Amino acid sequence: MHWMELLDYSKWPGSSQKPRLQYKLCTAGDMLCLRESDIQSLKKLVHLTNLNLIDCHAVKVAFERNSINSKLSKNQFDVAVKNMIEHAKKLGDKPELQQKDKNFVSFYISKIFYALDRDDNDEVSSVELTTSFLLFVAGSKVEKMVFAYSMLAAVDDTSFNSDTTVTLHREPFHIMVRSFLSAVLALSEEWGNQHHSSEAWRILYRSALDCTNAIFTTEEHVSITGMEFLNECSLMSWVDLLDFNLIES
Repeated sequence: MHWMELLDYSKWPGSSQKPRLQYKLCTAGDMLCLRESDIQSLKKLVHLTNLNLIDCHAVKVAFERNSINSKLSKNQFDVAVKNMIEHAKKLGDKPELQQKDKNFVSFYISKIFYALDRDDNDEVSSVELTTSFLLFVAGSKVEKMVFAYSMLAAVDDTSFNSDTTVTLHREPFHIMVRSFLSAVLALSEEWGNQHHSSEAWRILYRSALDCTNAIFTTEEHVSITGMEFLNECSLMSWVDLLDFNLIES
């Protein structure tokens, strides 16, 4: 599968660096490790594009407008991202990027699409792309989790701002976790060096399933308050990566 090459950074400078951030992914012991070079690449992307100045809703709209039957090809994805970046640059008054910076941004962001293109058929759902792309934009980890789940489950996100009991459904929660993990794992040098092809997918799915089973066990839905939802999500230590302010510090 052509996209797996994007997860192999063995020839990148800094591959021998010690991890700066480490997160346990699942009960099997798989770890997500981010090196200093991973963090600096993420910071560079945000600095060049101003994506951290746009909100979650703007991402959803951009992908929806460029989708057909709620799916995007790589070309449609590129157009949506270009529109987002152009909008974001105006918010921060960024100058036109040099070609080398355009190449960096294109390569870096393309990894998100290819990590989600599990069937290697040049097609990814708009909701999965939106969820994964929230990694780069404005908002706290709580805001992003609430937005993503509400979008995937087609529910009102205000339910999560109080102690009101809501019904949480397994499938949209699992898609949310899997999409977020696809983004953060695709950007990890350590993960890209050690895991490839079917093994990479097994780790991703095992981790997403573990996170989902922690809440649902065998049920398809559970009754939970908005506050309990946020507390359960916070137990997944890697969700800290959804808050860019934490990475900046």
